Amino acid sequence: MTLAGLSGAPFYAKSGRMNPDKTPPLDRLVTPRRIGAALGVVAALDVYILAVSAPRLRALAGGRELPELRGAYPVEKARAFFAALGDEGRWLYGWGHLAPDTALALVEGAALCAIVACFTRVGARFALRVSARTRAALLAGPLLYAAADVTENALLAAGIVAWPETPAALLAAASAATSAKWALSVVALGGVTAVVAAAVALGAKKPR
Repeated sequence: MTLAGLSGAPFYAKSGRMNPDKTPPLDRLVTPRRIGAALGVVAALDVYILAVSAPRLRALAGGRELPELRGAYPVEKARAFFAALGDEGRWLYGWGHLAPDTALALVEGAALCAIVACFTRVGARFALRVSARTRAALLAGPLLYAAADVTENALLAAGIVAWPETPAALLAAASAATSAKWALSVVALGGVTAVVAAAVALGAKKPR
């Protein structure tokens, strides 16, 4: 598959089914180069979080795992983690970890939506033909995943700001957001993977 095989304009022109001037705004924004750049940012942020900030925070917390990396968690464990971090660790957790993790959630959500849009273009060879409603549903997965991740980070950051008077309800809400994030990650990544696989399989069968 070439980069041209993923770009929109040539296929709209060949298909005759849609005027390039009427290309949906989302499709006009999506290009292989932009998708590649977004995935590069996602990879860089993942490396920073998993190889730099998370190990440092574990060390400061005496080996305790970060709450958001283990699914749902009791309020007591979140409190114990915050307490073990100390002032330095809580500052690092808020600004050196949750902030970049929020950027990761936003960029990753955008990248996944762009991939869905790219592989559901009308008239593209490597594209899955779906209705507007189905396309919206496929795009909703990554958006909800990103929203849950951002909500989780906002609640945990609020817990750090309120420390040591962090309300139990706030930490319980953060735990619920973490559970939702992991569940939605399966939905989002599974949906995107299925779309790409189906689009490539169908495109490979079409005559050049």
